[in-house]
Amino acid sequence: MKVALITTSPSVRSGIGDYTRHLLPYLRERCEVRVFVEPGAARGELEGVPMASVDELDPREHDRLLYQLGNEQSHAFMPRMIRAIGGTVMQHDWVLFDLAVEAFPALARGGLKGHALAMREGGAEQLRVYSRNWLDRRRQRTTRQEPGDCDELEGTLLCGWHEHQGDGRWTSDVACVRLPAEDASAVEVELHAEGNRVVRLCEGDRPLTGPSRQDTLRADFAERRRPLLKIETQGITVTREQRRHGDARRLGSFVRHVRWKENGAWRELDLSQPVALPIDQITLARDRFQLPLNRSVVRFGDAFIVHSNYVAERILRERNSRTPIGIVHHGSEKRWHDEDRRETRRRLGLSTEWIESFLIVSFGG
Repeated sequence: MKVALITTSPSVRSGIGDYTRHLLPYLRERCEVRVFVEPGAARGELEGVPMASVDELDPREHDRLLYQLGNEQSHAFMPRMIRAIGGTVMQHDWVLFDLAVEAFPALARGGLKGHALAMREGGAEQLRVYSRNWLDRRRQRTTRQEPGDCDELEGTLLCGWHEHQGDGRWTSDVACVRLPAEDASAVEVELHAEGNRVVRLCEGDRPLTGPSRQDTLRADFAERRRPLLKIETQGITVTREQRRHGDARRLGSFVRHVRWKENGAWRELDLSQPVALPIDQITLARDRFQLPLNRSVVRFGDAFIVHSNYVAERILRERNSRTPIGIVHHGSEKRWHDEDRRETRRRLGLSTEWIESFLIVSFGG
């Protein structure tokens, strides 16, 4: 039997890729196997078998196509192949959320195309979950976000800050910062505000600057110990780029530097440090376990191999037709020893504390 094994190249860090690497020698004992990987990665061999690109795969030259597929972004090239030419799918996960979002980027963007894909990949029930998530993201993106009471928070970057991006950090409508200074006499904030947005700097509720479109805000004040400042941005609008990428953040100003003057010298704040109260950001991933998004795989595969009765039953229910399906549980190959566990731990060089301990281990994402 000639088998085309479709997987990821060893250059991709993948648990399913490791599984496939261990499976391949056993498969070769019974079949003539050719290995096909994602375009642009067909260099070298996998367990002694030369790799070729899936672009070179001719289904008519093989008796079986065998996909090694799970919820990994690196498998995003497979769903379209399965829709086009079918094959046997060794499906390692029921939920294929990460794979689907990578394979069909419009899912993250939303809009009509995103909703159409959610219906195609998940059906009516998942479409309702997807639509509710999209509306929540849209509402968050268009509703002014108030900072709440920052006085009680500990730290320097208090609230209203998005994640650090290398050369700076986006604020929301209001971002609070407490300068780690004992005698601050001036402050300078270097930032960028897009479009018609205007920015002002406040100390508590007292404005230090008027609304401005300038890239640098500077204010002097009587010497303060650990002053609490607010960067307020008005006129926030959702950009076309945000809509194109499904970015649900409420973006105010991009702050590049925060400096303060103390004892005649200027010092700079580390903008990469953790935020005391991170923004509770709604993303599509919030509902990932309610969005398997796997119909391109489950409905178009010809046969399946899975690791549990649960996934087998879900596939059969989704297809509603007679389907060849096999269940191969993990741990089918004995790769352990029956010796005393403490001896094994001692041989691994673990400390006495670990050798005598009770270990609890959880595998998976």
